[in-house]
Amino acid sequence: MSLRQPKKKQLIPNEAEIKRLAELQGVKPFNFDEAVGEGSQLWKNGEFEEFEKWLKDVRVSDTANENLK
Repeated sequence: MSLRQPKKKQLIPNEAEIKRLAELQGVKPFNFDEAVGEGSQLWKNGEFEEFEKWLKDVRVSDTANENLK
């Protein structure tokens, strides 16, 4: 038995098809660095942690309710 991971095929993006689909759908390039930088002003001290706690509580509650069905 080998513990080595098999080599994965390297996917090469088809840039022409990506460009064609983007034009067809009317989308523009998206800069994640700009989006993250803009998002840094969304939360005040502690607000994000409160949001994460709320989100976790909702998910746990939803899972518990789903298990009761």
